[in-house]
Amino acid sequence: MGGRGAELYIHPINEEKKQLLKEMDVENENVVVDFDKLSEVLGVDNWDYTEEIYLGPYDNPSAYHITVLDEQENVVWQSEEDFYMNEPESEEDYRFIEKENSLLIEHYVKGGFKEYTLTTSENFDSEKLTPVLIEINETVSVITDLKYDNEEMEIDEYGDNWSKGAFFYIL
Repeated sequence: MGGRGAELYIHPINEEKKQLLKEMDVENENVVVDFDKLSEVLGVDNWDYTEEIYLGPYDNPSAYHITVLDEQENVVWQSEEDFYMNEPESEEDYRFIEKENSLLIEHYVKGGFKEYTLTTSENFDSEKLTPVLIEINETVSVITDLKYDNEEMEIDEYGDNWSKGAFFYIL
């Protein structure tokens, strides 16, 4: 699974930190954020050090692509740009997270996100794919995992992606 998406970093902040972040004008897309100063304000060694992190492509068929390979690395199926996965079947698979007193860093990335292992005795059926979604404050939604036939797929390894910039939201 790859495409365009984000690493989402959520940092808890107090009123003092919130004020400092506003003074830095971090939410202004035209301002170049000093990441060293940002880390200092957040009280972390590096801005991407936090306990709450989510990674995945955006929940939009034009933003993600899925390629299924067989044991010999032959392509079995590839998603088209207009491929919509089935809706998540439970609240567990579509988590809406409401945050307050937090800084959400949307680190926009492109590339590969996760590689999964799927073992099945039947032919692959794209209709059995469903996403596991995280949406934060109606601001950003990413696919954090995939299910096949309502079973979580096993992550084989994380892919390779590269930074395309960052956006900041004071929540």
